[in-house]
Amino acid sequence: MTPGPFLNVLRSMASEQTLARGLSYHRQGRVGGVQLTKSGALEAVVEGTRSYDVSLMLDPSGIRTDCSCPAWPREAMCKHVIALACHADDEEIAHAMTRALLEGGPASAAPSDGGTQAGTPARRGPGW
Repeated sequence: MTPGPFLNVLRSMASEQTLARGLSYHRQGRVGGVQLTKSGALEAVVEGTRSYDVSLMLDPSGIRTDCSCPAWPREAMCKHVIALACHADDEEIAHAMTRALLEGGPASAAPSDGGTQAGTPARRGPGW
């Protein structure tokens, strides 16, 4: 797999093990229920030990990520986020989100409560 825009950015925030496991999850088809919300967030459920809610969002300052797994708050990156990034890159969703951001569409709407942006952990909030 050739890294797309999401994976190219997120790979610097993840360990080699996290990258490898996220790519494996993607290849195994563990990413499901993918939807682009009205606010421009890409949301999905990634099957791991349990089902985890994962989201990615572009805003003018970078990519915001969030995952409901136990690793995400500690490490600010996890295999579930990487799996969704790989899915978005493969399906060219990342390109559509980037175009929307550049055109001032819904992908430019910033979440009200945080997530991770540019590798800095932030609190999760309702609806994100």
